[in-house]
Amino acid sequence: MTPGTPIPRPTPRDPSSPRPPAPSGGTRHRRRPSPAVIRRRRLVAVALLALVLVGAGWLGASLVDALRGGDDEPVAEQGASLTERASDEAAEEESGEESSAQDGAADASDEDAADDARSGAGDEGDGEETTEVAESTDEPERTEDERTEEEDADGAEDDDASSGEDAATEDGTAEDEPEPRRTETVGPEDFYPPVSEASSDPDSIHVLVNRLNPLDPLDHQPDDLTTPQVRSSYDGMLLREQAADALAELFSASDAEGLLMTLTSAYRSYGYQQQLYDGRAAELGVAGADEYTARPGHSEHQTGLAADVIAYDNPTCGMGACFGDTAEGIWLAENAHRFGFIIRYQEGTEDITGYAYEPWHLRYVGEETAEAVFEAGVTLEEYWGEPAAPRYPGEE
Repeated sequence: MTPGTPIPRPTPRDPSSPRPPAPSGGTRHRRRPSPAVIRRRRLVAVALLALVLVGAGWLGASLVDALRGGDDEPVAEQGASLTERASDEAAEEESGEESSAQDGAADASDEDAADDARSGAGDEGDGEETTEVAESTDEPERTEDERTEEEDADGAEDDDASSGEDAATEDGTAEDEPEPRRTETVGPEDFYPPVSEASSDPDSIHVLVNRLNPLDPLDHQPDDLTTPQVRSSYDGMLLREQAADALAELFSASDAEGLLMTLTSAYRSYGYQQQLYDGRAAELGVAGADEYTARPGHSEHQTGLAADVIAYDNPTCGMGACFGDTAEGIWLAENAHRFGFIIRYQEGTEDITGYAYEPWHLRYVGEETAEAVFEAGVTLEEYWGEPAAPRYPGEE
């Protein structure tokens, strides 16, 4: 352009003329609706869908009731309530969305909605409890006589419950406390006439041996000793023939019930008993030895009529008071008399027999005497009317 040439000015466009087309390759952008409008449209669509589903369900239920001959009124009422509930929920959600859009905190509103849903679930649980209480209180009024009879019945039940609790407490106390020792013997008149009497003959199965009644002679040895055909801790154990046969029958009966026992001690000679006692005396002193071991000539094992038995396979209890609580010990206490044996040293009779509870120690006295002693629940000293023997002569 040469100097001095005027610059052409653009001709103004006539407003009535059409707008020139947009340049090729360009697109005209439509305005995107706001998030609140989008959510409102979605809620409207959900509400419409819910109405359609409710209507379809109502129609289906109506058809079922019509086919079954039922009443249509409950179904119509149910459909109306469902429709109202869906509309209310949609309205509540729409109002909540509008308020959240106006506040400009869409994310916060979602978290609040989740919190509201959780709190609403808790409120529903409380509401159920309240409804139950309201229903329970909605009872017909009772007359004064009915209320009086009901109060009397409740009082009787309370008395029975309290008496039952007292009885349970007493029983529990009795079980927890050890059985008291019996210091007085029972006279023979309580078992008159007795089926047998105490004997001083060492060959009698009714010979009484304790701290006041030694064998005569002290070194007595039975002449009918034999080996019992039972399980035993070691070979060579001996018992008198009658006692050995009875013990074999007892073991067979317990084996048949799956309760296996083992013989651990039987006849002891005077000399062997002397060794046991001397060993205990060296370890515990004379008083300690007398508490647990009989002096030679005063031991029932020397008669050949005594046997010590324990459970064959019980790792928790060997020879001890715990044997009385095992299945084998319980069976033995309840059935030994059937075979002529008694539990010689019963629980709580230390001041009569002189020895602590030994549930494993059997003494053969014959079936008739064993049955009588078992039924009486007493010691041999008591059944035979003999003095208690807690100490040796000369001891205080």
